[in-house]
Amino acid sequence: LAREQADPALVRTWRRTIQFFGQVEYTFRPGGYYVLKSTPEDGQFSPEFIRGRYTQDENRLALKPYSGTEAGYEVDVFGDTLTLITKDAFHGESASYEALPGSGPEVAAKAAEAEAFLSRENWQVGVWEIRDGVHTVDLTLRPDGHYSATNDVEILWGMVRGRYELESRRIRLLPFVGQGLYSRDNGDFGKVERSRELDYYDGELQLIDLEAISQSVTIARKRPGTEATVTEKSLQAQVERAREEWLV
Repeated sequence: LAREQADPALVRTWRRTIQFFGQVEYTFRPGGYYVLKSTPEDGQFSPEFIRGRYTQDENRLALKPYSGTEAGYEVDVFGDTLTLITKDAFHGESASYEALPGSGPEVAAKAAEAEAFLSRENWQVGVWEIRDGVHTVDLTLRPDGHYSATNDVEILWGMVRGRYELESRRIRLLPFVGQGLYSRDNGDFGKVERSRELDYYDGELQLIDLEAISQSVTIARKRPGTEATVTEKSLQAQVERAREEWLV
């Protein structure tokens, strides 16, 4: 009876171990964000992530991954166990996950830190490092609305410059025209205009392509100390341009 009175709040990390596969865990954040992390038992394979939004209405849960199909579940919380149940006219199934001790306050604290970070003026300023199997990019965002993206992948090497527009949780990259001679990159940070939804959590900036057929989330981390460096350089440039005949 005591376990039936458990807190039904999902905000925490829930983990499930699957024999011969590995571990699967959901992290539900305040604000309706979630991530599903699958870690194979074989350590030579990297974890896989599915990110998206969720809504909860009493014991009903809806998961909508980015660029995916929404799935609905019945939720049962019994003590520290979360069971997600699906059932229709043809079949039914369920999966149970155990709450990680202390994960509730930890997730809530990280979410609060993220909100505080995004509420700062010019939070975006600095050099953001993008390092994954596809990208090796340094994305520099200046406080005056200019950006540069340096791609270190050999076949795509080069630098692209342009302007960006930041509106709430969305960024629009507008590269300057005529840069074909300087960069072979024509992707997310190349010579083509891009718009991306933004999410920030645990020190990671997520650039989300909601129009992609399959999930496309690029992770960037700000290089420590670069916010002050980029801000100082921008101020120096502003002072220089204020001089009479500065361009001579």
